[in-house]
Amino acid sequence: MPSVLRVFTTLGAIVIAVFGIYYQLLLKDILIHAGYWRTPANLNNAHCTHVPELKACEKSVRHRASGILYFACSTPASRVHWEPSVGFLNASARSLTDYVATYDPATSKITRLKLTGFPSSVPLAVHGFDVVPSDTNPSELFVYLVNHRPAPEGTKKFFADSVIEVFKTAINSDKLVYVTTVEDPSVIITPNDVVGYGDGSFHFTNDNRSKHGIMRTVDIYLRLSSTSVGYCHIEHGCKLAASGLQAANGIARTDDGLYFVANSRFGELFVLESQDDHSLVLTDVVRTDMPMDNVSVGEDGMVYIAAFPIGHKYMSETARNPDIPCAAAVLRVSRNTDMGQFYGDKFKVEKIFEDDGKTVSVTTTAIWDYKQKTLYLTGVSSPHVTICKINNL
Repeated sequence: MPSVLRVFTTLGAIVIAVFGIYYQLLLKDILIHAGYWRTPANLNNAHCTHVPELKACEKSVRHRASGILYFACSTPASRVHWEPSVGFLNASARSLTDYVATYDPATSKITRLKLTGFPSSVPLAVHGFDVVPSDTNPSELFVYLVNHRPAPEGTKKFFADSVIEVFKTAINSDKLVYVTTVEDPSVIITPNDVVGYGDGSFHFTNDNRSKHGIMRTVDIYLRLSSTSVGYCHIEHGCKLAASGLQAANGIARTDDGLYFVANSRFGELFVLESQDDHSLVLTDVVRTDMPMDNVSVGEDGMVYIAAFPIGHKYMSETARNPDIPCAAAVLRVSRNTDMGQFYGDKFKVEKIFEDDGKTVSVTTTAIWDYKQKTLYLTGVSSPHVTICKINNL
């Protein structure tokens, strides 16, 4: 009996030691970034209004020349069941009415764009997207849209058959004219967000290494860098542009050609540069203290990112029940011009907005109009779009 006790005592000590090492090396940082010891504050949220007609809009894009905003929207109730990026794969309860809409800040007019030429048999489940002027006709706009189609009936596969849909539209048009569907299962695996160009090409993020399976969970708890960025051209096909990234989510390109990709788990912003072959090379990592979602670039040249102050609450509660409020935040990243730049800190991170969940619950995109001093906030399962005036920025 004493020998058995010694065995169990030894095994117990080994388990405790291994867990202690894991906690110090990985788990502690995971819990900190998930917001377990963070208390959300309220910052610049005193002058906000809601647009209840626009619900569950995961992504928004602002057309600079006109000021028109584009939104990719669904319903809060359906996001609980069909949201492949977080593993919700009940296709039978997905929304059948997802849409793209425009909002004109000058008139508050909302227009749902009608699909023209898009196959009626193809389901549309919107997520990330981009809107960019055509290189050959600036009045014509390319729309690159992630479509999380369910797997075809009869395949007995319980995951998303995701693709990138390509449309064209024009300012003040009420139509999305179908161009083509870009699909390549070896490259377009788990698309999340898109940054597009005016020649029919685009980069996009894969937010997981696989559509389903235990490795998605393993990647989280071992902090594995297993996600990627792909590149496609509607005539020349797709290829991998960057790999070895961690939890790649939102992506945006600045006017000087830098790409910013948000880490949706561990508060890192990856900075990449494009090569002649459209591959992307990691050049810097900007550290923040919050998981992040979509990235946008303002006319001021700064980068604006939607962030999750209490990410664990979103994943465990709000993502499953949008009626449970969860804090939201917006970070701004800019070139560092103070003494920190001489010590390797090329970029400065500022929190410019935070709400405890009572005014804004979970933000997945933040758009800043610096001329009008207005912040537009959208959320994947939010019951409205939020518009905040912030005159001190």
